[in-house]
Amino acid sequence: MRRRILLLVVGMTTLVVLAFAVPLAVLIRHNVYDDALRELQDEANKIALYLRSDAADPTTAELTAYLARQKNARSASVELPNQQVIGTPPPGELADLPALPQRSVGGPGPGPGGPDGDDPGGGGPPQMLTSWMGGKLAQLQVPGHEGDYVVRVYGSNDALHAGETGWWLLLSGASLGLL
Repeated sequence: MRRRILLLVVGMTTLVVLAFAVPLAVLIRHNVYDDALRELQDEANKIALYLRSDAADPTTAELTAYLARQKNARSASVELPNQQVIGTPPPGELADLPALPQRSVGGPGPGPGGPDGDDPGGGGPPQMLTSWMGGKLAQLQVPGHEGDYVVRVYGSNDALHAGETGWWLLLSGASLGLL
């Protein structure tokens, strides 16, 4: 009789822990992925801010040095107005990349300025986040004195999900500890 009660208690505890842990595992996966997408867009914005931070356009050497200092699992590149690409371009052919929406020229009202192209103020540069070659690609068009720059930051799905393992190990350890 005691053995049956013990098995019943262990079984019910296991079900309660699983009912708690499985949704948490899904939430962890979702949050890590969303944070990685936000970092992808933030990195593109940082590079765009660097391009616009000086009165003159940066030289190729300055831009190459700046991109080399960006050490992470993502590849970042800048297409100059003369179509030269500096940095590590995303995988695939550049000609096959999705085109950015055109920048609106002044005036109030809707414009392609936000991450989804729906900045109500119309003041920001066009930015696009798309699925590309087994990952995500953030593209940002930045006006310069000589023409428009295109900033591209690519993160593979493996890089976007890289932070999950530690959280899942913590969740597994806590679940086993509860059992």
